[in-house]
Amino acid sequence: IFDIRNLNGPVHSLNIPGDFNPVVSVATVNEPLCPDVVLVAKLTTAWAFECNSDGTFNRYLLPLEGPFLSMTYEEKSKQMLVSSRPNSQINFARHTVAYLERTSEPDTISCNIVHAFKGGCTAKLLAKTSCFLPNNIVAGHHETRKSILLYSINTGEEVGSCPTHDNLVLDMKGLDTASGKFLVYLNEKKIEFFKFNVS
Repeated sequence: IFDIRNLNGPVHSLNIPGDFNPVVSVATVNEPLCPDVVLVAKLTTAWAFECNSDGTFNRYLLPLEGPFLSMTYEEKSKQMLVSSRPNSQINFARHTVAYLERTSEPDTISCNIVHAFKGGCTAKLLAKTSCFLPNNIVAGHHETRKSILLYSINTGEEVGSCPTHDNLVLDMKGLDTASGKFLVYLNEKKIEFFKFNVS
């Protein structure tokens, strides 16, 4: 962890003994329930690190199944979105919406799954294949259908889709601007914008 006022070196290092898998995504959380929390998705595990007043960290394993593709946290809805590849038990990709929760006895941070939206049978690239959109919508790449599917967090149902160029998604983001609401995604050749209407 770095302090942007002093880039000579890190002020803290977060270690997971015995876990040498690469880090896929990092996100920060700062809310009353879980202040000063860093979320870390590694290739096969997801963690919440909580900063203590003395500068040390408590580490909590989150009950989510990998291998992971990406993870984001949305402050407005206080929800996390985690995309996962198929594994030996689950033969399709997932885009999982969950919220953090604190439990007592013992005091720990965990997460509660709201929806696990079904993706395609393959997920070839380690990429950011999902994002939050305005009006409680989640966008997730579905390689089998060669589309980005839109899902309602409120109902858990599919509410739309957007075709993908060459069925390749490297990154995506939702935008809410004065000109409208957009889904933006990046492939190897270009950035594509989809403007959509949601009620």
